[in-house]
Amino acid sequence: MERHPAMPADMPRNALNDPVLRLALYWQAANLMRCHVDELRAPPYGIEAVIEDGEIWRYHAYLSAWLSGLYVVAEAFSKLKLADAAVEALIAEHGKSLRRFRNATYHFEMDPERQLQMLRDGPSRLNGVLELHEALRRFLLGYAASVDPPQQARI
Repeated sequence: MERHPAMPADMPRNALNDPVLRLALYWQAANLMRCHVDELRAPPYGIEAVIEDGEIWRYHAYLSAWLSGLYVVAEAFSKLKLADAAVEALIAEHGKSLRRFRNATYHFEMDPERQLQMLRDGPSRLNGVLELHEALRRFLLGYAASVDPPQQARI
């Protein structure tokens, strides 16, 4: 599996007591799901092969977990009143769609419309969500480095 830039593998010992470092752990979980999504989309597989092999359920599971987990991180970023202009702008643009998608993922609905809408919004929506994912990574890495500077060297 291709590794995406992540948070330091060994978070500071106070990670459980620091809400922002705890938030980084939630981001890590979302990032793992994103890695699985990217793995299925990349050659030699590709989305067409995933569909052809009857593995679309796997893609759906990873995509749902990634986007839902990313919403949890975005929501906590706002609740913690953290400040980063890029992150805040991307949450303002994509937060509502992510919330609807997360709710449809974890609350059974007979009609899949809420989840499908996120996908129907096209590449611009998913590209924007990816931008949010990366903006949160940059923010959290910067925070981790500020409370434990040696962490930056382990990335």
